[in-house]
Amino acid sequence: MVQITHHYRFGCSEDNARHFYWKLDDGSRYDSATLLQMLKERKFPIKNITPRERVKELYTRSQRGLVSYEMLKLAELKSLVGQRGLAAPAGKWDGPWSFRTILERADDNVTFNRFTYLPPELRLQIYAHHFNSFDERDANIIYQPPITAVSKSVREDSLPVFHSCCVPKADISVFPTALHHSVRTNRLLERTSPEQFGWIRKIEVNLQVARHCISLLIDICNKCTPVKVIYYPDRPEFLTPLTQECLDCLTSDLNALVRVMGAREGNSKLHASDLTHLHEKVDSILAQQATRA
Repeated sequence: MVQITHHYRFGCSEDNARHFYWKLDDGSRYDSATLLQMLKERKFPIKNITPRERVKELYTRSQRGLVSYEMLKLAELKSLVGQRGLAAPAGKWDGPWSFRTILERADDNVTFNRFTYLPPELRLQIYAHHFNSFDERDANIIYQPPITAVSKSVREDSLPVFHSCCVPKADISVFPTALHHSVRTNRLLERTSPEQFGWIRKIEVNLQVARHCISLLIDICNKCTPVKVIYYPDRPEFLTPLTQECLDCLTSDLNALVRVMGAREGNSKLHASDLTHLHEKVDSILAQQATRA
């Protein structure tokens, strides 16, 4: 069974976030041209002239990783129906649309009850693909996803993958100096045990450098550039040399700090105290920059 979310934001409140992890975006917030472009980017074949409601249906199919039958000719559709042992339409309904409908309905009814028999490395790839899709749908990550509560074995396999894929956000404000988590990050961390906290691999830190809002992506497992600037509200060329120097110093010092985390033995790389050390390091560098300015 496939469920669709009709909300503008995927999982937009704490009350419904628990229930929307597995729901698909219905595409209502996009116009037909945007949906067509998104489908083309996903390499999902579709005709340029297609009714909007049909485009939305195909958009949900693309999210499920299903194939497109839109560009197949009647002979190819008949061949697929025969190969799959499906009942072919007869009489006046013997047209391309009818065969496409039969194939799509058959896709909807396919079940797979041997997931736990798949090789472990393949199951982990499937978990990662599922969790990474939350970012694409702007998921409000407050609770651990329902898939982590299916069974004990699935939980043991999937929970570390979830925490390694999700990206908590921390905001560092200067006046007054403080470290804050976004509301959804704070609620997630409240439900995260110390062991699970150690599985987190990425953090997004938002801060201000000389009136420029900067976001840094900290990737503990990236040995080359564990700290990367990912967002400039203003174009980089508008930064003053002093601000750029401060930013370079900040990323250099944080790179050294994060590499220490990544070098730790075992699977537990991140400690709760690391966020405090991270904040102190950023605060120190920003204070030095403010003095020079």
